[in-house]
Amino acid sequence: MGKRQRDCVGCGAAVGFIDRRHCCRCTAQMKDEASRASCPACGRSRVLQAGTGRCITCSRTCAGCGRPVRSPAASHCGICRRKADRQAAKRLCPRCQRPGFLQDGTGWCDHCSRQRQTKQPPRQCASCGQVRRHAGLGLCSACWQKHPDRPFVAAENLAARLAEPVPWLGDFAGHLTERHCASRACTMISTLGRLLQDEHPNHPQALLDRARHPGRSMGSLARALEGFFTQRGLALPTDRRNGSPPDAADVVSTPPRSRFDRRFRRSPSSCCEHASGP
Repeated sequence: MGKRQRDCVGCGAAVGFIDRRHCCRCTAQMKDEASRASCPACGRSRVLQAGTGRCITCSRTCAGCGRPVRSPAASHCGICRRKADRQAAKRLCPRCQRPGFLQDGTGWCDHCSRQRQTKQPPRQCASCGQVRRHAGLGLCSACWQKHPDRPFVAAENLAARLAEPVPWLGDFAGHLTERHCASRACTMISTLGRLLQDEHPNHPQALLDRARHPGRSMGSLARALEGFFTQRGLALPTDRRNGSPPDAADVVSTPPRSRFDRRFRRSPSSCCEHASGP
């Protein structure tokens, strides 16, 4: 550098060239800043590469997933390298013919080596004698569906689920068993369980009102509940809720006509025609 000509306008250091306003250090810094630009990948001010248009760090990407790679000598990132190592350690399982990590004890993969709970083997049914899988009480599914104890088992399970079991539930199961098949009785007990587990009161009269279907037919469950409650005096029939209990004269029904009377019953007009005949 020659004789000091002026002070640098940037840092105040000596400038030895007549036609310059900045010192050598500030001039080199401005040239370096002019060659830098914002990287579109990381957003930092870096010297962009001509081939990729990004900085040198962002230009080194993984050949497998495209993530940035720190080492210039590496072609894959650490995640892809570990994944490749795991894939290389897998072997073909002789049981399922799929690649996996073979266990030392069995020689199979982990999925094939895991012990599973097997299904119940077929056994001889105590009712029909056929060899089938049992559904309960030593019976196959077909015999269990027809077993007369099913409604009582369903009633016991329902009573165990209720916070406040009703005392008449077991008697109602017997009432259904006398009038319906086992499957139909269990279906009605399941429907009754939804009514007993809702937020409404479980008083017999309120339960009968909720079980009744709108329309001409009240439904099989409401009909069974009405017969059961009225027989034990727990509720009134649905058609006499607002009145007094039925009298003895109202309860007596008209004796049914015989088949002969229904078949040969004639209208009054036909009787008159025969009476006025020749």
